[in-house]
Amino acid sequence: MSDKLNEDIEIYYGYFMRKIEEINTLQSPGHKLFKRVLYVSVLDTLSRAAYPNDKNNRNRFTSFVVNYCDWSNGNKISLLHLVQALKLSTDSSLNDARRYAVERFSKTDFRFGAIPDISVDPNIEEILTVWPKDIDVIITSVIKLEYLKHFNLVYAFRNSLVHEFRFPGHGMDISDNTEAFYHYILAPEGDDFVTDSIELVYPFGFCRRICISGLNNLKNHLIGKSINPYDLYDFGTYWIKGLNEE
Repeated sequence: MSDKLNEDIEIYYGYFMRKIEEINTLQSPGHKLFKRVLYVSVLDTLSRAAYPNDKNNRNRFTSFVVNYCDWSNGNKISLLHLVQALKLSTDSSLNDARRYAVERFSKTDFRFGAIPDISVDPNIEEILTVWPKDIDVIITSVIKLEYLKHFNLVYAFRNSLVHEFRFPGHGMDISDNTEAFYHYILAPEGDDFVTDSIELVYPFGFCRRICISGLNNLKNHLIGKSINPYDLYDFGTYWIKGLNEE
């Protein structure tokens, strides 16, 4: 690898590592939202360098998180979403899966004050033991089992942040967890508190962690394949892609 290529990779890596750390220093009243928006923007940008020929945003983003971000729990199925999807389904072929999900949910510690991370969620292999032979069976509407993986839910999270300037659900960053987690929401009703919902949270500490992992692994990929990351982006005076070509 040439000295120029090595230098460009180091500059690229250093730039994004500094930006990741700058994001972490934000302390405005809305910093928890702002950090998430900026972190998923970083992931989007890095995914372009990892998969420059993939024009499908979902595929590129989720592939990057799957293959570069060292997130072993991302392959798990969100039990919270699985139970709700099966609750809405009228497909009798899913009865075994429905019983399994409800029983598994009832045995998980979601009580008030508990903050279980998503390691409590089942692996897809566990669910397939009670699933119909057709793994692509539609649960409800257009929802398939695959869509309930955290690797896919994180794309829904990204879309909510980027397109609606909010994070999905009603969860709060109530811990310094660097892994996604669940927690109880208690809603006021008169002078009492009643259980309202269980929420899934992708905290900003988690977003920061997968950005750092993704950037480190991307750097290794660029070095290993002798790829200059700056060749994968369009630079120049003109904002429309292609006009900067000479």
